[in-house]
Amino acid sequence: MLSSLTMMPQTDTACPPGARGHLAADGHPGRLRGALPFLLTLAAALMLATPVQAQETRTPRTELLSWVLAVVGDSAVLRADIDDQLDLWRQQNRREPTPDELPELEAQILEDRINELLLLQAAQRDTSIHVEPEDVNRAVDGRIAQVQAQYGSATALETALAREGLTIQSYRETLAAQTRREMYVQAYMNKVRRNRRPPPVTDAEIREYFTAAAAQNQVPQVPPTIVFEQVVIPIKASDSAVAIARQKADSILTLIRVERQDFAQLARRFSEDPGSRDLGGDVGWFRPGSGFVAEFERAAYLLRPNDVSEPTLSAVGFHLIKVDAVRGPERKARHILIRPVITEADAQRARAVADTVLARLRAGARADSLRRTYGDPDERTRVGPIPRDSLPGQYAAALAGLQRGDLAGPFQLEGGVPQWVVARIVETNPARPATVEDYRDFIRQQIAQGKLYEEILGELRRRTYIDIRRPPGEPGR
Repeated sequence: MLSSLTMMPQTDTACPPGARGHLAADGHPGRLRGALPFLLTLAAALMLATPVQAQETRTPRTELLSWVLAVVGDSAVLRADIDDQLDLWRQQNRREPTPDELPELEAQILEDRINELLLLQAAQRDTSIHVEPEDVNRAVDGRIAQVQAQYGSATALETALAREGLTIQSYRETLAAQTRREMYVQAYMNKVRRNRRPPPVTDAEIREYFTAAAAQNQVPQVPPTIVFEQVVIPIKASDSAVAIARQKADSILTLIRVERQDFAQLARRFSEDPGSRDLGGDVGWFRPGSGFVAEFERAAYLLRPNDVSEPTLSAVGFHLIKVDAVRGPERKARHILIRPVITEADAQRARAVADTVLARLRAGARADSLRRTYGDPDERTRVGPIPRDSLPGQYAAALAGLQRGDLAGPFQLEGGVPQWVVARIVETNPARPATVEDYRDFIRQQIAQGKLYEEILGELRRRTYIDIRRPPGEPGR
């Protein structure tokens, strides 16, 4: 478990400053950033194999790769599976395993592969779990873009793949198969976690976990943090601009309902959400409380599959929403976003309000009172403690070097909803050594999820046929 520990301090980052309306991709009604992801450890079996030049010391492959090492239900683990993961280990560690390491490493890879197959088969037996091809393709596109960025260009990536005997198409197909398996397993684990309470975790287990991580230098010190109060003043479009945007949204709705034009094509043509426009407005699967803007979420949950909403106004603009599918409490939707035009006069009008807020803060007014009078009521007044190096860009620049009692702003936020912010520093803390209390909640989550994972695997093993026919390192007969 320690190998997967990425220690993070328990700071108040569940809703970053200025987050309501600062959407996942500049207007995309997407999930707010900041939540810790669930870390499902499947070791090398689920890792992204980044192509690199083959090691010169690799043993040439032989017909031994066709050996069946284990049977799990209706699937087999081949010697080739183990060798592929050994290649990945060599690439990641940039060396060969020692003779002492190799047997344990191969045994762990085999165990991980068996566990992956157990979870994958359970997910595929569950008729409520679906993995959409477009979700797989989107994830693969993202992975290839990341790898391409590491290599510097598409040509450099293709050259590296060619050295491994691969093409970009064959690499994509391999990633797609792997990603589909990962999504099935993750969906299965998410369902289990929603419906099943994880095993309890004791204080002694938390302290033992922390002590072991600290002994292996896996516990970074707590970084410098800051606490501040803020008043966020949205820059609102004029009534005439809102009316023009509403007329445009109504005309697009007519194209959908009367002329029966394709929603996805209209999204690519008209939507002003760069995060979903090229995807035909697709925002994927979501559930209540996923971080979508409230107006969008409320409207989506009133629709049946293939229904299209009336123009729905949020802080971002007007949304036309189409629900593609329903799966229990989840919805899969598309939207077309039409933004009212915000002028410089609108920005200066909001700036004048921000100047008033700054003057009243200097005079000793309370920030929460000013927020109720002048600010966005859906934005929090108090933020933090939050690591200084985790502040969004405009906050980081505006609050740099400030100490307790200092005022900042007005400074402008750009993105989903343009806003002015005025802030007052409440508290600053220097970096310091971490204690178990800094990571208690995070460690409890990790231990609990690890216990639940082991419970699930134990149950699946008891009801699945498993035959380990030959340990990975055993010579052939």
